[in-house]
This record gives sequence, C-alpha cells and structure tokens, in this order.
Amino acid sequence: MNFLKSSLGRVTRSRILRDSSVLFVGNWVNLLIALVTSAMLVRLLGPDGFGAVAVAMTAVNFVITFIDAQTDEALIRFMGAALARGERDSALTFFYAAISLDAVVALVALVVVILVVPPVIRAYPNGTLLEQMAWIYIITTPFNILQNNFEAIFKTFKSFRLMTIIRIATSLFSLVLLAILGSEGVVPVIWGYVIITIVTFMANVGFASWLMVKHLRGARAGGYRIVFRQLMPFVFHTSFTGSLKSIAGNIDVLLLGALASPSAVAFFKLARSAVGLIALPVAPVTTVVYPLMNEAWAVGNLARVRQLINRFMLYSAVISAGIALFFLITSDWLVNLIYGANAMPVANLIRIMSIGVVLESVMGWVRTAALADGKPQLVTFTGTAASILYIPLEVLLIYNLGAVGSAVGYVIAVLMMIGFNTFYVLPRLGLWTLFARKAHSSAGA
Repeated sequence: MNFLKSSLGRVTRSRILRDSSVLFVGNWVNLLIALVTSAMLVRLLGPDGFGAVAVAMTAVNFVITFIDAQTDEALIRFMGAALARGERDSALTFFYAAISLDAVVALVALVVVILVVPPVIRAYPNGTLLEQMAWIYIITTPFNILQNNFEAIFKTFKSFRLMTIIRIATSLFSLVLLAILGSEGVVPVIWGYVIITIVTFMANVGFASWLMVKHLRGARAGGYRIVFRQLMPFVFHTSFTGSLKSIAGNIDVLLLGALASPSAVAFFKLARSAVGLIALPVAPVTTVVYPLMNEAWAVGNLARVRQLINRFMLYSAVISAGIALFFLITSDWLVNLIYGANAMPVANLIRIMSIGVVLESVMGWVRTAALADGKPQLVTFTGTAASILYIPLEVLLIYNLGAVGSAVGYVIAVLMMIGFNTFYVLPRLGLWTLFARKAHSSAGA
C-alpha cells in the first residue's frame, strides 16, 4: 500500500505528466474543434469544394515549409541549453539571431511562392479557381514562417498552459469565422483562413514577448558571430529535414489533386485528421520531453535521457494501440455520423493509416533525441533516404489506387523510417547498438 501511494505521488508530481496533461487537454479540444470545422465545411462546400480549398492551401504551404529554416527547433535547443546554464545574455542573442534569419527566409519564401505556385496550380483541373485561391492564401507566407519562433518561446520557458489557452481561443475563433463564411463559397473560406493566420500570429507575438520581458529582463544580446556559427549548422539540418517533411506531408494532397480528384483529396484529408486522434495523447509528451531531454543532454545525464525514452515508448504504445483498435471497430459508424454517407471512403483510409500512426507514435522520440544530442545530420540522412524511395512509390500507388494508395504509401514510409532510425541513428546516439550487444554476448559465452 505504501509503495502504491509513493508511486502515485511520484506520478502526480511528475513534471512530464503535469505539462503533458495540459497539452493533451488543449490538443484534444483543438482537434475536436478541427473535426467539427472539417465536417461543417464538407457539408457546406461538398467534398469537391473542400478538396479544392485543401489543394490551394497545400500548394502554398508546401513551398513555405520547404523553404522554412525551421529555426524554432534550433531556438529551443540552444536557447534552452543557455538558460539551463544560466547564460541569459546568450539566450537572448539566440532569439534575436533566429528572428533575423527567419525574416530573411520569409522574404525569400514569399518571392518563391509568388513565382512558383500560381503557374503550377493553374495546370490542375479547375485551375482557374485554384489559382485565385492560391493568390489569396499567399498573404499568409511571412506570418506562417515567423510565428514558429514565438511558439518556441512558450516551449522553452515551459509555459504550456498559456500556449494551450492561446491555441484553444484561436481555434474557436476559426470555427466561428469559417461557419459564417462557409455558406458563401470557397473563396470567402480562403479569406477566412488568411484572417485566422494573422490573428493567431499576433496573439503568439504578444504573449511570447511578455514571457521574454518577464524572464530575460536586463539581459543584453551580443556575440552574434559566435551564435550564428553555432546556430547555422543546426538550422541547416533541421531545415533540410523540414523540407523532407514538407514533401512527405503534402505530396499526397498535391498528387491526389493532379492524378485523382478533389473528392479524393477531401477523403484523404479527413482521414488524416481523424487518425490524428491516435497520436493526440502522444504529441504533448513529445513537446514536453524535448526541453527536458535537451537539458539532460546539456549536462551529460544520459541515464535521464534513457529514462525519458523508456517512459515515452511505454506510454505511447499502450495509448495509441488502444485508440487504433477503437477506430478499427467503429470507423464506418463514426464517418457516417460526423461527415455523412457521401464520405464513407474515409473509413477504410482511417483503418489503413492507423497502423502507420501507431508505429510513428511509438518511435517518435528518435528525432527529438538526435536534436537534443546536437546531431540533426543523422535524421537528415535517414529522411533523405526515405524520401528518395517514398516519392516514386507514392506516385505509382496514387496513380493506380487513388486515396487508398496514398494511405498504403504512408504506412510503408513509416516502416522505412523506423528501419533507418533503428540501424543507423540509434547506434550513433549511443542509445542502442544491436550488433555490439550480439558481439558482447558471444564473447561472454
């Protein structure tokens, strides 16, 4: 009994559990709002209209994410490590350096989006309408890039409750605004997403600035040359990895729009949103673990790193597998209830993609560990290798199977990444070496 009480006490006092619970509740509410918003738009715009909106937004976001320097991850890594060492001046310098770099990237991204997206999307079926919507959504480019650094401030200072409140408030605003504009057609809906992006950006800037003043009052930035020398190699690899994620995360929608139909895009987007419920309880833990793992690695506490990884894998395996089993049984009923009978193909996509989401959730800590150890080049290599194999396969699968092919391709991509990470990344992080263990066992025998 005493053991149970002490164990329960440790769990309830755990910082990971406390912060993860806040993020979990917030993410659950946000995803619920997103599902309601998607269901509402599908009913107001129809599958083809909803798919057209998705294609126009994805085309712009594809280029934005591809070019984005992903300085937010580097900011958490270096600013968090500086704060852990008590170096407040250095922490402030890293923030200013990251913002300056992203300002340049935002300008470049805006120019590239203008030059590339409209002429390419014009070649799609219904290209005239898609081009019009793309031109409107291009306005969001600088806001989407610059916002990441301000969100990183919440994570660095572990202000997860404030971050959650902001996300819920902006999600509710999004639901109300799109409900008003949805009956007016696809173009007003695109304008709604532009307004939502700007409002979200302003909210994050305001509260992140308040946190900076609160925690770094009196700090003086300086030594930018040294800071950029540390920042740039890390940013290069995280940016490259982000570009690969942009390809993997958006290529399905773009290929489905070009090779299949807007309704296929809609079904795939709805399924991907639904299976996000599987990863939902795991995502907050990943967010909380990164700064904790970063701090542990900064002081050389590898035992703490392994402890965080073991807890993460056990938690994610139990939770994600349980939710996936629920989807396996109830997908048809849920899709009919939420999206309507005309969206029933979504149910089969959910079943297929659930397999990949469970596997991805359990192994989701590998990239976090590589970043915390300051070795982003490892996941850059594995991501590149997986993308080289994945993209041609995805084209073939979508051409022959449509949205089902895209779902199957996602599962195959996850399996490839797990294989690459297990046999290439983990041994180089000193966390797991299969062949060394076998050799040790043979020598002992």
